[in-house]
Amino acid sequence: MKKAMNITGKIISGFLIVVLCLNLYFVLASKISGGEPKVFGHTLMKVLSGSMSPVFETGDLIAVKPGDLNTKYEVGDVITFRSAENSSIIITHRVLEVKIEDSFPVYVTKGDANEAVDPEPVRQAQVIGSYANFHIPMLGLFFDWVTTKIGLAIMLIIPGVILIAGPIISLFRELMKKEQEQEQEQETSNA
Repeated sequence: MKKAMNITGKIISGFLIVVLCLNLYFVLASKISGGEPKVFGHTLMKVLSGSMSPVFETGDLIAVKPGDLNTKYEVGDVITFRSAENSSIIITHRVLEVKIEDSFPVYVTKGDANEAVDPEPVRQAQVIGSYANFHIPMLGLFFDWVTTKIGLAIMLIIPGVILIAGPIISLFRELMKKEQEQEQEQETSNA
């Protein structure tokens, strides 16, 4: 029984260490870069609307492979781009048509769940990258929560406290156990 408890404790500690390290990485990466975190060269982005349903849904976390001005996209590719009207708005839609204007590609895009194509064609300079065919359902909502003050406190501080408190509690139990053994030895020697 004691061996099973010891193994369980190590598994929980390992899990908490992984959670703490992942949280630290994502929080620090997004704070340092001033944007979304990157993993294996891909940017992780939260889906904010259902325009690409059923490929991915609101609240999902998607991986976007970054591109540059030389990256070419084809009809059928799902690209992530900044809105021409407001560069802080990021959209991920499918390329329906590729045109050439002033020697540069221009993309006609549409969300799979939308009725009409996007009002403005997307210029190459607006494109951030392409959807890497990888998403994790609802994880974007979790990352939104983790970046709040309460979420940050819960996901960073509590695992840290548990990791520190665990060995302290074990040490305290061992000291109490030794003290009880010493008291029993004294009672035995006095009797």
